[in-house]
Amino acid sequence: MGLTDASFLWLLVGLSVVATAATVAGWRRLAGSGPLPVLGRIGAVVVTNLLVLLTVGAWFNDSYLFYATWADPFGSLQTTPTSSAGAAVGHSSVLGASHRDPLTGPGATSLPPDPASRALAATYTVTGSASGITAPVLVLLPTGYFARTNATRRYPVVEGFPAYPGTINGVTADFSVRDVQATLVAQHRVGPAIWVVPTVEVPAGTDTECVNGPRGTTQAETWVTHDVPLWLQRHYRVEPGAQSWATFGMSAGGWCAAMTAFLHPGEYGAAIVLGGYFAPQWSNWVPYPTGSAAYRRYDLVALAGRKPPAISLFVYTSQQDPESYPTTSAVLAAARPPLSVTALVANGGGHLLANWTPVFPKALSWLGTHLTGFRPVG
Repeated sequence: MGLTDASFLWLLVGLSVVATAATVAGWRRLAGSGPLPVLGRIGAVVVTNLLVLLTVGAWFNDSYLFYATWADPFGSLQTTPTSSAGAAVGHSSVLGASHRDPLTGPGATSLPPDPASRALAATYTVTGSASGITAPVLVLLPTGYFARTNATRRYPVVEGFPAYPGTINGVTADFSVRDVQATLVAQHRVGPAIWVVPTVEVPAGTDTECVNGPRGTTQAETWVTHDVPLWLQRHYRVEPGAQSWATFGMSAGGWCAAMTAFLHPGEYGAAIVLGGYFAPQWSNWVPYPTGSAAYRRYDLVALAGRKPPAISLFVYTSQQDPESYPTTSAVLAAARPPLSVTALVANGGGHLLANWTPVFPKALSWLGTHLTGFRPVG
């Protein structure tokens, strides 16, 4: 009997009902004052409450798939060997071209001034001129950004996306981004990078899936692919070009990371998708009916087979993850050049942060080998 089988949940429900009924029916028999009746009452209460808690826990696990198998709670996780599809990809497009800031194009000499606070981690309220969105944005700078020897140095950028529900601080905190990046930089496995994490729940609590809704509604895609990068260029020393811009996310944030890179390959050269998916999963906001023309624009599975973008993609998924595996496996089957895919597919493990964090160092090291802007320094 599997951990997520319906029969297991109903077994717990049945046992909870029987235990409750037995406790009520036999309570008078346990009403004595001796040690045995007292122990009997304690045992009946403990067993009944434990079964109720297990039932509720199993129901939550079935709903959100924290653990998919009996081995998962004990950390037993196996992955298949790394697989890849497509070919290595090169990019020459410039981030600052066309609709972005031309000052950051090739040969640009103007550098934005250093922030007055000189904080390596700061949150700003940003207003996007194109999307009309005003929301917090987190910026995490690499160690040494303010060093005098790096005064004219530009840095590559990782744009991170939180899961839903989630916070901008969760992305960098959950994956210990600062510590992991510093370790990998010291090991010459990746170069230092700026991380920027925009708020994507606009209005607050809305699962936007990072898409542009119909006219007059939230334009989240424009916000994360135009407004936030443009603001970052104007305030920090970032390196232009898709070879120096990547996306990262887990779960719903993984979808955002995949979508932005797939639909904007001239601006992002790679995406890291941990437990993400490749078609929008609407929840409390449904901007387009599934199957409509607007929805099909966001069908990345179809795009991977029909018109694959020239990007590099790192994905982690589990065969036991119903949120991620169906569309991820479909992308792996459909992918062809110039889309390049590196995949880790676990045999077990559900839709759980604990399964994704161990993969993060490998994914960040992968970035150092797949985009020239992230290559190790020295």
